[in-house]
Order: sequence, then structure tokens, then C-alpha cells
Amino acid sequence: MPKFGMPVNVEVDVLRPMAKTVREAVAGTYLSLPLPVQVGLPYFAVGASSGLIVHRISRRKLLAERTKCRNLEEKVDLLVLENKHLEDRLRELKSKVAAPRGASEMRMAAAVAEATTAAAAAASAAASAASACSVQLHPSNRRQGKASTAA
Repeated sequence: MPKFGMPVNVEVDVLRPMAKTVREAVAGTYLSLPLPVQVGLPYFAVGASSGLIVHRISRRKLLAERTKCRNLEEKVDLLVLENKHLEDRLRELKSKVAAPRGASEMRMAAAVAEATTAAAAAASAAASAASACSVQLHPSNRRQGKASTAA
């Protein structure tokens, strides 16, 4: 069966008429300005657009740096708080270590102190015994290395 229809091409162009209207409005405004303003307007437009672009870029960078700074400050606050908790825990552990826990530990500490005192006394006795048993050399035998004991 043959088709009874005609192809219809409908193009709706909205942008071209709008662009034409804007262009005509800008051209009309530009031509209504005095001649010195018309001469300086392109330079002013370039400067203003460059300034706007620089402002946008610097503003974006500034916002990024502020966000980064805020995040770092939060991390520092968190680390300070964690450090405080660790110092408290360290103080608590030191106080537990310093104090004896029970009677058996107290007896052990006393035994260690007693053993240390006994070791010091034994070292003192050994030193005095060593000085009593010293060998003296006669002045004439010093050159030859002969030892004589004093009786």
C-alpha cells in the first residue's frame, strides 16, 4: 500500500532571532554613546572581562584554601584531643605502676632492697680484703720484677 504523506521539514530556530535582537540592541547602544567612549569601550571591556576572570579564579582558589585550612584545623583539634586522652592514660598507667599492688609485691620489693644492701656489703668486704692481701714490691726488686711478700 503506498504512503500518502508528504515529508515536512519544520525547523524552529529560537537562538538566531534572539542573537539578532541582542546584537541590534548592543549596536544601537554603542552608536548612541559619545565618540570618546566608543573609542575607549573595547579597552574597558577587555580590562573588565579580564578582571572578572581573574576574580573568579582567585575566588575559587581562596575558597579551596579556606576549605583545606578548615579541614586541617579540624584534624589538629582532633589530634590535640587525642593527645590529651593519651597523656591522661599515661598518667593513669604510671600511677598504677608506681604503687605496689599487694602484699606479695611489697614482700618482693623488700627482698630486692635487702639483696641490694647485702650485695653492697659484700662488695665492700671484698674491697677491704683485697687491700689487706696486697703484694708489696721491695724497691731493689722493682727493676727485676721479683715480688716479695710482707710478713
